[in-house]
Amino acid sequence: MSGIVKKKVTERGFGFIHAGDGRDYFFHFTDLETGLDFNEVEEGLEVEFVVKREPGYDKAGAAHNVRRHGSSAP
Repeated sequence: MSGIVKKKVTERGFGFIHAGDGRDYFFHFTDLETGLDFNEVEEGLEVEFVVKREPGYDKAGAAHNVRRHGSSAP
């Protein structure tokens, strides 16, 4: 899935990605792929990611394996 970093909370190490499906996905700095440093992530950055949802949890889910848009997938 792809989206744009909507909000980054630097001091807490997380942020939110607004995806093409209209939902916002939480991400933590530990969810970034190798080669993408949290300091390089800025609001407006285009990214690609995998969605992880918890069974029975109604929220959008969380973004994992976050990488720059157009980067090779692992």
